[in-house]
Amino acid sequence: MHGRFCGTFMPPSILSTGSQLTVVFKSDRSVNGAGFSARWQAVDAQADCHRTFTASSGEIVINIEPAQRITQCDYLIALPSTNRILLKFENFSSPCNEATLTIKNGVNDQSPGFGGLYRDSEICDDHPVKELRSQGNRIFMRLKTTRCGGRLGGLSGALSSPQYPLKDSRTLNCDWHIAVAAGNRVRFTITMMDDLNSADTSGFCSSFAPNYIDVADGPTATARVLRRYCKKEVSLPSVDSETNELTIRYRQHGGSHFGSLYGFLAHYVTG
Repeated sequence: MHGRFCGTFMPPSILSTGSQLTVVFKSDRSVNGAGFSARWQAVDAQADCHRTFTASSGEIVINIEPAQRITQCDYLIALPSTNRILLKFENFSSPCNEATLTIKNGVNDQSPGFGGLYRDSEICDDHPVKELRSQGNRIFMRLKTTRCGGRLGGLSGALSSPQYPLKDSRTLNCDWHIAVAAGNRVRFTITMMDDLNSADTSGFCSSFAPNYIDVADGPTATARVLRRYCKKEVSLPSVDSETNELTIRYRQHGGSHFGSLYGFLAHYVTG
C-alpha cells in the first residue's frame, strides 16, 4: 500500500510501481465533508523516478542507469504524525560535480534543511553524512544529476540545458544527436540563451571557451562545427545542417567564478 490519508492534509503525488493503481475511498455518516478530487496521468518509467514511502521502515536504492533520461528524482518519506524518521546512509557514492542529494525537513524543497550540511542541505562524496534525524514526520529528498543530452528524431522537437529555466552553477557536459529522414535537413534555432560570458578579448568564441554551445554538422560533436555560441547575442539566427544530422554540444564550466547560468532553450524542424 502506498499510503492512507484522512483529514485535510494534502497527500503527496504517488507513482505506481507498475502499470496499475487502485484507489479506495471509505466514508460513513459521522463526518460531513466534500470528499476528494484527484487526477492521474501516464508517465514514462524510464524518465520518471519520483517515489513516496509510507512504511515504518524500508530501503531506498538510487541507481540511475545510463539509458535513463533522468536529471532529477524526488523522494518523500511520509509517516504518521507521531513518528520521527531516522535516515541512515549505508552506501553513498556521488561526485559533487555530477550529482547531489538535497534533504529537507518537510514535504518539499522549500522545507527547512538540516543544519551543518553542504550548501542547500545537500550531500555528495566530498560532503558525506552517516545519518540524519528528522524534526517531524516527513523527509523530502531530491537527487539532481548532470545527466543530459540524448538522441532526437521526428519532424520537429525541442531541447534545453537540464536546469532551464532555473540557474545552476554545476559543471555540465551535454551532447544531443538530432537525426531526421535521409534527404532532409535540420534547422536549429535557439529561442532563449543566457550570457555565457566566455568570449576572448577580441569577442571571439575560441576553442578554449569555458561555456559554449556548438552546432556540428554530423552524428558527433567532432563533425564540422557550423556555429559556436559563447557570449551574449543580440539576435539568434537559425542554423541549417548540410546533412540529415546535427549534434548540439553544451558545455558549462561550473563553479563560482562564472556564476549560475540557465543555459538555453532551442527547437529544431525538418526542412
